[in-house]
Amino acid sequence: SGKFAWVVDLQDPRGLANGAAVGPDGLVYASTSDGITIVDVATQQVTPLPPLGAGPASTRSTVIGADGMVYVSKLDTVYALDPMGNEIFSFTPGPVLGSSFAIGKNGWLYFTDTASSVYAVHDP
Repeated sequence: SGKFAWVVDLQDPRGLANGAAVGPDGLVYASTSDGITIVDVATQQVTPLPPLGAGPASTRSTVIGADGMVYVSKLDTVYALDPMGNEIFSFTPGPVLGSSFAIGKNGWLYFTDTASSVYAVHDP
């Protein structure tokens, strides 16, 4: 059986945490209603990053590349952030995005949309 270690409040005013990923730096990047909140595993310190994009849509999927690049989706846009939360690029394919991402061995990001398409995107 598992052993409970800790829990932290992400301080999301809408209470919408949608997933988490652990970066190579050991930090947890949690999807919230506005963007990403970083949780330091060692101290449980919570650091909300600035909101992503416009509007109230919640972030959905979060995945982190071996290089530490954080990818997160929000409605119809994919955001690529550096480990400190600075936006590197964004990509808006059009339809609402699917709920999960994958990163290939080649470092490319793969995801689906609600129009039954699969996308492959990489850092330009």
